[in-house]
Amino acid sequence: MSSPDPTVRAARNDPPPEHSARQEPPSAPLRRPVVAVTGAASGVVALLTRRLTESDEVKRVLAIDERRGEVDEARWHVLDVRDPLIADRLRGADVVVHLATDLDWRPTPRPGRRTTCAAPRPC
Repeated sequence: MSSPDPTVRAARNDPPPEHSARQEPPSAPLRRPVVAVTGAASGVVALLTRRLTESDEVKRVLAIDERRGEVDEARWHVLDVRDPLIADRLRGADVVVHLATDLDWRPTPRPGRRTTCAAPRPC
């Protein structure tokens, strides 16, 4: 809606004032992160791993899975993410993309603990 006052209309059409008093500091060069990806060997996570290795914005990709995948450009660590050694394998990572999944629906038996299972086959 336009204002009937000509000074208001003129002010709307004027360019914004220059902010010469405040200057932004020059931006620091972007630091390329080392990205660790769990579950990197298959499915959409393998696609993500490949895309990260192809990106100029990523320094290196640490791929972690129970088997080695097909993305040769990644540095592979073959181990289960529940293994305590994963802490050593993640050393140096700036970002962790945790996408590993356990698709086994059966409960993991624990010593000294009773497990009840309503599955049609033994647990």
